[in-house]
Amino acid sequence: MLHEMKLRKIYFEKIKSGEKIYEIRLNDEKRKLIQIGDVITFKNEQNLSEIIQTKVLDLIYFKSFKEMAETLPLSKISFENSSKDEVEQVYHTFYSAKDENKYGVVAIKIELINKN
Repeated sequence: MLHEMKLRKIYFEKIKSGEKIYEIRLNDEKRKLIQIGDVITFKNEQNLSEIIQTKVLDLIYFKSFKEMAETLPLSKISFENSSKDEVEQVYHTFYSAKDENKYGVVAIKIELINKN
């Protein structure tokens, strides 16, 4: 199955360079459709014609962003210079605590397969 997501330029570039191998999202209805082996096309929010394609290698589920930050290597989610608390705070700027409690969190392990 093919999925599409938008990313801020900084995270887009980190995936493109191979530094970021986990994309962290709420495990909402859209993300529950993702399976290992699927392809995700990421679009740069600042230039939607710039895309990269990735293959889903693994899906790791967490109850919270805090649990995720305590488990995964921060360098692989693009937060190598941040504390675990700072990582949690950043994700709360994207997602509410209410939605985090409702859906949980998924770490999508990806491998770059194509970049334009």
